[in-house]
Amino acid sequence: MRDAHTARWWSLLSIVSCFAFGVSVLAQPNIRWLLEPPSRMAGFSPDGGWMLTSSFRTSTLWSVAEQKPVATFAGWRSVFLGSRLFVVHNDRQLDIYDFPSLRRVYQIPVGVRPYRLLASRDGRWLLVDYLTELQLWQTMPPRLMKVISGEGKAMGAIALSADGRFLSHGVPPSQITIRRTEDGGIVKRLTVEEMGEAVLSPDGSLIVVASQSGVRGYRVSDGRVLFHFPMQIEGMPALAMSEDGNYLAMMAPSYYHCAWRLWRLPDGALLAGEDIPEYLSTYELSVHFSTDSRTLYLQVRDTIRMIDTSTGGEVGSWATPRPFRTRGFCRGGEQIVVSDAEALNIYDAASGGLLVCYPRSYEPYYDAEAVSPDGRRYALFTEQRGLNIFSLSDGGTLVPLLTIPTPNLPAPAFQMQWTADGTWLYAGGYGGKVFRVRVPEGDIEALVERAWTFAVSADGRYLVYSDGGITALDLQQGRVLYTWTGSDFQLLDAVQQVAVVQRSTDRRNVLLYSLLTGELRGYASWSRPTTWTMQEKVAVSPDGLVIAMIQEQERRTDFYNNQSLLIAHWSAPYGGQPISFSPDGRYIAIGDSTLAVADGFRGNVPLEGRLHLAGWMGILPDQLRYTLRDSATGQVVAEGRLGLLSSMGFSYARFLLPAPDTDLLLTVSGAPFLSRTVFVPRSYPPGIVNVVLYPGDIDGDNEVTLFDFGQMVVAFGSVAGEQHYNMNADLDGDGEISLWDFGLLVEYFGMIGDD
Repeated sequence: MRDAHTARWWSLLSIVSCFAFGVSVLAQPNIRWLLEPPSRMAGFSPDGGWMLTSSFRTSTLWSVAEQKPVATFAGWRSVFLGSRLFVVHNDRQLDIYDFPSLRRVYQIPVGVRPYRLLASRDGRWLLVDYLTELQLWQTMPPRLMKVISGEGKAMGAIALSADGRFLSHGVPPSQITIRRTEDGGIVKRLTVEEMGEAVLSPDGSLIVVASQSGVRGYRVSDGRVLFHFPMQIEGMPALAMSEDGNYLAMMAPSYYHCAWRLWRLPDGALLAGEDIPEYLSTYELSVHFSTDSRTLYLQVRDTIRMIDTSTGGEVGSWATPRPFRTRGFCRGGEQIVVSDAEALNIYDAASGGLLVCYPRSYEPYYDAEAVSPDGRRYALFTEQRGLNIFSLSDGGTLVPLLTIPTPNLPAPAFQMQWTADGTWLYAGGYGGKVFRVRVPEGDIEALVERAWTFAVSADGRYLVYSDGGITALDLQQGRVLYTWTGSDFQLLDAVQQVAVVQRSTDRRNVLLYSLLTGELRGYASWSRPTTWTMQEKVAVSPDGLVIAMIQEQERRTDFYNNQSLLIAHWSAPYGGQPISFSPDGRYIAIGDSTLAVADGFRGNVPLEGRLHLAGWMGILPDQLRYTLRDSATGQVVAEGRLGLLSSMGFSYARFLLPAPDTDLLLTVSGAPFLSRTVFVPRSYPPGIVNVVLYPGDIDGDNEVTLFDFGQMVVAFGSVAGEQHYNMNADLDGDGEISLWDFGLLVEYFGMIGDD
């Protein structure tokens, strides 16, 4: 039996910390699909079927077989811990997830952003590099074993042997220390030619250092240089050694180019290499070996190449999406537009499938491009080529319709918007004139002398713009309808309203005015702490019923209804990112340079509840689902992931859902808990719902029977990360299957969940 008290301690500590600091830990949208540009490879699962990538703010899990992202996590760095766990680390916490269930097992509070994560082959050792400090962890269960300080100076040559027995760290300019992981004892101190990036051989007998003058291999026992591969290295190289210790790969940026090399270590033979005639940053290159050492994965910007280590020949490649910008929805919300450097891409909003790609020979100027609402016309502006308008053919061809040189335009077309029928294109803004162009005739009409931003109604009759205030024009009658005080706005054409944002030092107000009468139709308001140094962004649903407050600094998005009641909250990784609502309200597009498409809200009444998880001692579970049904008809009106806002002490949590304004039945489910259904009456102000979940349903049949006992017996005595660990049998959530779990199973034996 393992040290159950240690596992339980870390579980309790994580809950206490989340509660004490008010961290919103699990509230997330119901994601349908993801589109991710390339970020640096962090490693592959032992079976080669999964890949982790990490970049600023997020880490992403990819399916290698499908070559697409499947989940995103809040964390700058990530790494697999053997075959059953992976870790994601940001500047607030270190999260350990069960794999492949993707459920979080442990959460350890931290207060600093990691520079890199290294793990042993079996995942039992984790080395966290904080530049000036190293932390060595055992992971099954988590326990901090040793802290190594650089005394305020950045350390180099950080490495961990694949067998988990040794680690290395260096102090500039030339001293490297090799330690045992078991007790932290020093094995050897080496003096090297130059400090740099390092990798240890799987058994720790060899350390390889890549520095400015090349790559050198040192025997740990006596410090002897076994090989030197000369080359010029500028910047931070990527370095990797195969699991069998026979191959070494390196990729490094240099002035105006990048180079990679693959060597066979027993005889020092150079098997493959290439000088790429373009500069790549450290975050655009990476090298990793497969677990069987047969394949080298080589990342060059948005392409992952696969190299056969025995021959050095390329056996395949994988093109990830190029860096892109999300351009919003078209065709009533059925499609979503994404633009990269080489093409305009149209995706199915429901499934994420690529419907059509329109190659182009040049990029827009400062994102100046627009697709008509019906998806049939496309406008593109650059200073050099002017305004170009195309028809979007079904076959993926841009058919030129109209070209207007820049000198012939009243102002640069920095911002553009089409009318619904694609007959008129409105353009300008950013301090210049607003004008419109009739397509395909090319007639130009100036409308406003100066505007920062503008929006036009679908029929082209009403124009709203900002220039020190918010002004609404009736273009058909040629008169000003209303002016409002505010910094920015959003035109809600479907309900003929204008959402005006008013900003003060300590407060934000969003006021919904009728475009036709000027009357106030709704509002949302929130206080603004002095610690928020970044401005919030605001997005309003097309029907005016949901108002989103997006705070990038805090990595949170709060949703209010038009009576200023909080109805939902998203935390990282999706909170704090720009969002846009589809015209029909079915979907929400999250992100600008990344894209996640989530289900839209099915109501705007706050349904707040308290959740009691009987016997639960771990971190808040992230696998729970909810279903809302009309109590009169039984029809499902909404369903998705249950977002838990915060802990309320051990085994208690708070949740918040947007719900329709009717009598409802709420069902909460998710193994190892039995499902529970409660009646939610229509009321104002909304009441608080209490839900109690009982554990014991290990096999997922919504009953606690002898079959659950059988699965408990198989997993008994295991901890998270071990092969026979079953997360559904971990009834108290502490990361270990122990007598505590057996006791809960006995206590709730024979219970049946609600339908």
